[in-house]
Amino acid sequence: MDEQIAKNSVIEAGKRLAAAELIARTWGNVSCRISASQFAVTPSGRAYGTLGAADIVTVDLRSLKHSGPNKPSSETGIHAAVYRLKPEINFVIHTHQLNASVVSALGQGARDRFTCAAYGLPGSAKLRRGVERVLEKSDCNAIIMAHHGALCLGIDMEDAFSAAMDLEKRCGEYIAALTGRPADGGAPPVMLHSGRGSEEADVLAEAGLSYQQVPLNIVFKAIYKKRSDIEHVIFVSEDDIARASREESPIRPLLDDMAQIVGVSLRSAEWDPEQPAKSAAAIVSALSGRHAVLVRGRGAFCCGGTRKDAEAVAMIVKKGCKAFNTAKSAGGAPPINALECRLMRWNYLKYYSRQAEKK
Repeated sequence: MDEQIAKNSVIEAGKRLAAAELIARTWGNVSCRISASQFAVTPSGRAYGTLGAADIVTVDLRSLKHSGPNKPSSETGIHAAVYRLKPEINFVIHTHQLNASVVSALGQGARDRFTCAAYGLPGSAKLRRGVERVLEKSDCNAIIMAHHGALCLGIDMEDAFSAAMDLEKRCGEYIAALTGRPADGGAPPVMLHSGRGSEEADVLAEAGLSYQQVPLNIVFKAIYKKRSDIEHVIFVSEDDIARASREESPIRPLLDDMAQIVGVSLRSAEWDPEQPAKSAAAIVSALSGRHAVLVRGRGAFCCGGTRKDAEAVAMIVKKGCKAFNTAKSAGGAPPINALECRLMRWNYLKYYSRQAEKK
């Protein structure tokens, strides 16, 4: 395939996947085979809507060497492994899509129903080897990567896209059967925003707008006062978050992106309507070292340096809570190792989040 055509196909696929909510922001990656020795892949840390053909990276299939100013995706080794082991495959999509990610957190039941690769840290040789073992034994076009997401393959872009959509549908049906709740998650979430330095939080207070007796403005201001790194806060409430928030113990990550972007655990705090200032202080305390905190039975405060960052945290909290609730319905599932969670969190804060800010 012509190199320019391959790069344009990668860009088009990224936009389509984002529109279908199978990928978001800079998460996941897309590639297209150029020849027996090269493929084109999305760069690391770049939002799909910002990419042009010059941003897509050409990689040597064997050596993984590349040219140009952009660094290829951290999962480039997995894409190369697919093209080496599956000569009939010309397009690869790696997603963190909602339902497939939830299923990736489950145990033996999911492994019996879906083709799954063993867990490895993002970008690691262990993760790549786990995928390679599956590729060597299976002819499937969709692989669930434990605690991570999905890898969808095709002879062309349409074929890979169809594999991703079909996998999401099948995973949704499986989750619904386990939990007895609608596959689409029920009612849409309630999301209320506040930005530091804007009038939005004050407007909420003046309008008397609160949600389930939580005076949001008090909490927004307490967070801004304590955390100089936070510029935007979203209060989000929906069924999976409310269910998970009732747990007495902190929720430990079942998914890589929760460990990276939210924190090494998701804590809950009580809201006492008789003591709003004290309750706000408890929420801020539970938020320490993290970018989200649950309020028992009510929702979550999700924080970031920008509104997009806070929205990303909210998306991951929803997914992480759905994974936790589904695992509980299935009899439980072990969380990611605590040391690995700390390593992912440190790496994200030190390198990846700063890279994303620059882009």
